[in-house]
Amino acid sequence: MVVAALVEYYRMSQKADPGDYYDKDARDNITPCKNIDDYDPYEYQKWKAGKGDVDEPANCHQINGCDLYYDEGSYTYLNLTCIKCDEIPQMSHVSVFWQIPQYFLVGISEIFASITSLEFFYSQAPTSMRSVSQALNLFTTALGSWLMIPLVLIVNSGAFGDEWIPENLDDGHLANYFFLLAGIMAINQLVFYRISSGYQYKTDADLKVFDENDEDEFTVAT
Repeated sequence: MVVAALVEYYRMSQKADPGDYYDKDARDNITPCKNIDDYDPYEYQKWKAGKGDVDEPANCHQINGCDLYYDEGSYTYLNLTCIKCDEIPQMSHVSVFWQIPQYFLVGISEIFASITSLEFFYSQAPTSMRSVSQALNLFTTALGSWLMIPLVLIVNSGAFGDEWIPENLDDGHLANYFFLLAGIMAINQLVFYRISSGYQYKTDADLKVFDENDEDEFTVAT
């Protein structure tokens, strides 16, 4: 998470300044996930006039109280001074391959955490409890994913200033969110170390006693 936060800081330092439709550099550097027509005041002008098969630009609107029109041919156009369009979101100059080290670290940590936990829950549980213990192990993974929902709601609630994860990440503080996750993981590691340091591993003989007791209880019950 620390590496992700540092990469995000670098991306933010290299981001291009946004501009409106009249800025050619902003038009040429629009992010690939957006449509330039949604920021085009001329397209809005055509749509307002009902000219041709033109969709309403999603990021343009008429300024309240401004009703300046002019006639041209058979159409009545809204004056461009009455049209306001959002700034064009810019494409990042940071290569997507900066994610490779992060995915490499995630893959390594997944190997250490997941495989080790599977082996632990399988080897330290009696035969009759192995399915339940594995289910609890996977449940903690699902619970961790679910806790991201209230965590995102908290950081976007405004209690810490601007939204950390807005729709436009250039307006947020995604690096702070990554540092927060890194802090939570560090605390979790300390708690885990404190709990695990006092754990005594069960031997095969200990587990066999549990299995024999379960068999005896089952025999008595039947």
